[in-house]
Amino acid sequence: MKKLMMMVALCGAMVLAACNGGNGNGGNGRMPESNSGYTEAELENIKNQNDPLRQGVNYFYSKSMDYSVPYPVSFVDFKKDGDRGFTCHSKDGVATLKVWGEPCNMPLEDLYASHLANYNAKGAHVDDSNLDDDDSFDIQGEHDGKHFYERTILNAGKSATFYYEFDTAERDDIDPEAIYLAVGPELAEGLDPGAPPVKPAPKKVDPNAVAQVAYVGKWHTFSTMTSDDFFKKYPEFKEVNSWEARTDGDEVYFVLAAHEDAKITVKNTDTGERIYNRDGRPLIIKCNKDGKPNVEMTIIDKSGKITRYVPQHDENDQLVTAPGISDMTR
Repeated sequence: MKKLMMMVALCGAMVLAACNGGNGNGGNGRMPESNSGYTEAELENIKNQNDPLRQGVNYFYSKSMDYSVPYPVSFVDFKKDGDRGFTCHSKDGVATLKVWGEPCNMPLEDLYASHLANYNAKGAHVDDSNLDDDDSFDIQGEHDGKHFYERTILNAGKSATFYYEFDTAERDDIDPEAIYLAVGPELAEGLDPGAPPVKPAPKKVDPNAVAQVAYVGKWHTFSTMTSDDFFKKYPEFKEVNSWEARTDGDEVYFVLAAHEDAKITVKNTDTGERIYNRDGRPLIIKCNKDGKPNVEMTIIDKSGKITRYVPQHDENDQLVTAPGISDMTR
C-alpha cells in the first residue's frame, strides 16, 4: 500500500468476490486520522508496543497460483485453504487476515471493477481505491462495523488477493488503527508473484567454542545501530548500552562468551592499550579503521584455557573465525 494512502480516512468492509465472481471475504479498512482519542505520540507508542511484525514473519507460498505473502508469526488459528490461500487472526481477536489466489483471465481494469461492484452490492462503503498502472489495485472501506483493506495482484492469468479486516471497537491494550498501520499496508507490500525469499539455514554453533562472534557492519553511532531492525535479531545484546571496547574504527562486532564466568580482554594493537577487561557478559566492539584490524581479543575460560582472536571479516563481509570462535551472524 502506498505510504500516501495510509493517511486517508478508513471506511468499511464487506464480502469480496474474486476473479470469477465467487470467493467472498469479510472486510476491513483504513483508519480516520484520529477518531481514537489518542494523541499522535500515544498512538505511535501503542503501535510500537503491539506491532505484530516485531515478532517477525513467516511466508506462505501457493505453488499452484504462484504467489507468496508474509504473515505475522504472532497471528493464530492459521488455516490453509488447500494450496491457494489461508486465514489467520491476531491474538486479541481484533484483526483477521485472509489471502487467496485463483485463475483469472480478466484484464486488470475489469477485475478491479468487479471487486468494486461486489463491495457496492454488499452495502459496503468504499472509502478509497487505487488502480495501479502495472498489475495490482487497492480497495479499502467499512462494512458492518469493520474496516477492510484489500490488495489484489494479477499475473500470468492468475490473481492473488490480500484481505485484512479489523473491528472498529477501541481497545485499551491494542488500538485498531495501530494494528492496521502496523500490519495491513506492510504485509500487502509483500504480496508478489513467485516464491518467497529463501531464508539461509541457521549457522551451527560449535559446541566447543569459547565464544560466538558476529560481524554486523559499519556503524558510526550506537543509537543508530540499536534502533535499526537488524538489532532485534540479537536479543542477547538488548541490555548493552554502549560500545565498551572501541577504537577509532567503524566496524562493529558482537561477542558472546560461552560462559558468563569467562574473562574477556580487548587490546588496541595500534597503541598497546587495554581497552576492555571484564567478565563474560555480552560485549560490542567497534574497531578496525579503514578495514585494518586493530584489536585483539583474549578469552580465558573457567578452566584457564586462553583463546586469542582478532575480529575481522573478508571481502564478502563474512566473519573470519578462528579455533574456539564460532560465527553467530544472523
